[in-house]
Amino acid sequence: MAPSTTHTAFAALGYALLLLNQAFHASACTCLAQYITPCEYAQGIFTTTTVVFRGTALSKSAQTDINEDVTFTVQVNAVYSGDVDGQDEISFVTGGNSAICGVDLTIGEEYLLGLYPAGDDPFDSTGGGTAGQLTVGLCDLARVWSDVPDDEKADLEAGCGECDVSCGEFQECLLYEDGLESEYYCADTCDDPDRCADNETCVLTEVACIRAPCPPVASCEATENCDGACDDTQECLQYARNGKYYCSDTCDSPAACEEGEECSTRPRKWCRSSGYDGCPEKRRCR
Repeated sequence: MAPSTTHTAFAALGYALLLLNQAFHASACTCLAQYITPCEYAQGIFTTTTVVFRGTALSKSAQTDINEDVTFTVQVNAVYSGDVDGQDEISFVTGGNSAICGVDLTIGEEYLLGLYPAGDDPFDSTGGGTAGQLTVGLCDLARVWSDVPDDEKADLEAGCGECDVSCGEFQECLLYEDGLESEYYCADTCDDPDRCADNETCVLTEVACIRAPCPPVASCEATENCDGACDDTQECLQYARNGKYYCSDTCDSPAACEEGEECSTRPRKWCRSSGYDGCPEKRRCR
């Protein structure tokens, strides 16, 4: 009788394990094959990511059940899109295991993460959490920073090559960074020789602002020649095409570079292929 009972018990156990295995695989996480770059996450292409940032995993909440959501706290090292409201640390929830698309971070490791509100997953992966909480799933942006290709890192650091503000004809788009926050802004320039009239010189004037960034404002002022606009390390030259004057860096002055440095000049980047008959030189000291 005992052998029969033992055999029945093992058979029941084997059947239970089979059912558990089938249930596990039935609920396994499946992601779309399409690869989405970090910049596409940052720009909201194909996704509804709220914030994309680089951070170091600090802590993980305890689990009493394998299917229970876990909470990670991450130190914010750099923000590439979205807003963290000046927080140095940010917490998010995720599924308790990879079978339900939860992510598992190694404490002390640096990650590139794209968080979004729970219930708003771009790919319907069960990242975890309840409404109002930030979350991320296995099918989303959750990558070890050292594994991100160098070209994708460079694109992120350069703002993904996209200026999200519209600048005027004589302005350039620049990226302002202050701690964890960054934003694009428009800044006046005097680089274009067509900005002012023939008898005017473009001058950049510093102004007072309530908040940064605070770029100087350009104005066109009447002048004869360069009228003192050039400093001691520049020379005043004239475009033959329109007769306008401009300041060009030189290496002639002893003050051009520090002692021991070698001075050289080259045409400014915007002018090299512009077709102008003269190009302001930019000095380099090495």
